[in-house]
Amino acid sequence: ASVLEDESMHQQVYRNSQQNTNAIISPGDDHEQHEVQFGVDATRLEDYFEPNSVDRIIFNFPHWRGKSNHRHNRLLVKEFLSSSAKVLSKNGEIHVALLNGQGGWEESSLEDWKRTWTVPMFANEAGLLL
Repeated sequence: ASVLEDESMHQQVYRNSQQNTNAIISPGDDHEQHEVQFGVDATRLEDYFEPNSVDRIIFNFPHWRGKSNHRHNRLLVKEFLSSSAKVLSKNGEIHVALLNGQGGWEESSLEDWKRTWTVPMFANEAGLLL
């Protein structure tokens, strides 16, 4: 698991940060032990991981500060997908959780699509298959 904030800031912002970190790093009956990395920029994954070394990337509800700034959110998703393509293994997967209407694949008109984060377009530009 990784987050953008450094560990100290993450603990200040998220009240369950330490509890969640402990759950991730502690092996349990239903999961293996994992690692938590703080200070990871999802738009520059190649700075943290080797090319073709990651089997699965999960980005839950990405957003720029303020959440409603489509221009910044689009840029975030575009740079994330481009960066992910560099570190993703041959048969790797990228999972991005978005709210209804953000993705851009359910829209029925060009005008509605322009209000989305245009994820299919950015995935295509990064050479990714949806």
